[in-house]
Amino acid sequence: MNYFLNSSRKFQLFLLMGLSSLFCCVLLNIRLQLIDFEYVEVITNRELWWKGEEPTFIFLVWNLFLAWIPYCIAIVTPKVFKYTKSTLLVTLLILTWLLFFPNAHYLITDLLHLKRRAIIPYWFEIMMFVSFAWTGILLGFLSLLEIHDFLRNQLPKIGANLLVFLFIQLAGLGIYMGRFQRWNSWDIITDPFAMVMQVGYTLFHPFEFAETLGIALVMSTFMCIGYLTVFVLRGKDLS
Repeated sequence: MNYFLNSSRKFQLFLLMGLSSLFCCVLLNIRLQLIDFEYVEVITNRELWWKGEEPTFIFLVWNLFLAWIPYCIAIVTPKVFKYTKSTLLVTLLILTWLLFFPNAHYLITDLLHLKRRAIIPYWFEIMMFVSFAWTGILLGFLSLLEIHDFLRNQLPKIGANLLVFLFIQLAGLGIYMGRFQRWNSWDIITDPFAMVMQVGYTLFHPFEFAETLGIALVMSTFMCIGYLTVFVLRGKDLS
């Protein structure tokens, strides 16, 4: 009975995340209509990202898609282990999840684009950016809950908790690298040496990046407090 209740709850959450994402896309589409954007008129990349001097913010849909990737990986990971019993395969899945995990909360940093514009009502602009950020936050926390539950079933609780804490710290660093150093999750495959060198240089010379590196600490702290809140609200014991 508990299995079916949990499965039903997870399915409902999946549908709600789909509804939230759809709402985000509807808001963006309304905004595109307000600036008279037409997809059929797009010829160059600039015309996709800009309508005259007005940004389209279509990249928000891409960022939201990237936020869905860790959520989907987290959902299938326990099922893959259940049917394959392959520790290696599950480890690879979790590492892949970790690479994409920062993308979920990265949507928060898109609020940096928020400002008053002549064409768009400011309240609408706020709601659109907050909706994308909120959906990203929820997708991130839900994916972390799935991974945490899986780890707590396979490892001692203290070990699973420490791993989740480490994941959050790495996610904060990943958000910094994506926003200010412009790295993508797949760069670990396409250009791993340069990425590792950049991370190493940043960690060993933190004062050179003090003005922007603070986002890693602030974001990881925000994620940690937020996740613990969600974890307790779900009725789980932290110990």
